[in-house]
Amino acid sequence: MNYPTIYIATCDKNNFILKYNIYFFEKYCGKKFKLVILGFRKPNIKFKKNIKFKSLGKRQIGGVKKWSNYLIKFFKKINDNYIIFGLDDFLIVRPVDIKVFEQSINLLNPEIGRIDLQPMQYARQKKLFNFYNKKNGIKFYELRKNFLFQNTYGISAAFSIWDRSWFLKYLKKDMTPWEWEIKGSKNVRFDKKKIICSWNRYAFKKVEMLSDNVWPGYLNINGIRKKDIFNLNKLKNKNDRVLKFKRISGLKSGYQELAGKNWVRKIFGK
Repeated sequence: MNYPTIYIATCDKNNFILKYNIYFFEKYCGKKFKLVILGFRKPNIKFKKNIKFKSLGKRQIGGVKKWSNYLIKFFKKINDNYIIFGLDDFLIVRPVDIKVFEQSINLLNPEIGRIDLQPMQYARQKKLFNFYNKKNGIKFYELRKNFLFQNTYGISAAFSIWDRSWFLKYLKKDMTPWEWEIKGSKNVRFDKKKIICSWNRYAFKKVEMLSDNVWPGYLNINGIRKKDIFNLNKLKNKNDRVLKFKRISGLKSGYQELAGKNWVRKIFGK
């Protein structure tokens, strides 16, 4: 089975976090997956054969306000019908559930725009989902893109398999990542293509490590195994922009609101 390539977007000020991302990718994704990092200045990291760095330009002109422009230009040129997209600080901290992942690929059809690979059921209220299909024992649900006056965030940077054309349809010029999610989700409300997620089992279990707005000055390690934290400490560089590790509250960083106080065990397991 051919797996879609994983693409993650980064910027020069966050290059330091790529070494953590690659550590987890190599440990928990394996050689079947291909990773392409989309950035600007190439970091001083030795990449394995299944990892590539693609420079989108010498520097990011316009900063985060022009974030989408570089991605539009890149993704218009590639031939992949399906892509997996995420961000530089999304760390896959447990082994990929290959069965869920492959059944997600088998589920793909022209009526689907995106399949979320993460535990979306704990990021959205249950009333926003309808049963969609069952594939080889894996249940899949559909997100209701339009629900009263509520923004259900159908467009999201969460690791997902995207129909590339549909991905580009809602990625407009001069958008920040946050504008893409908010404005894109409003624009997608009456689109006929479906947004799907697996239920009770998840292909990717990720930790969002960096947030300059919500937990400035810290790198979130809540949900990461102790052995991995030990290894991450060895990867630190005194010149990194952010150095301090901290277990950020689940109400800020995770799924605690919908999954409960035991959300780390429920989402990540051991």
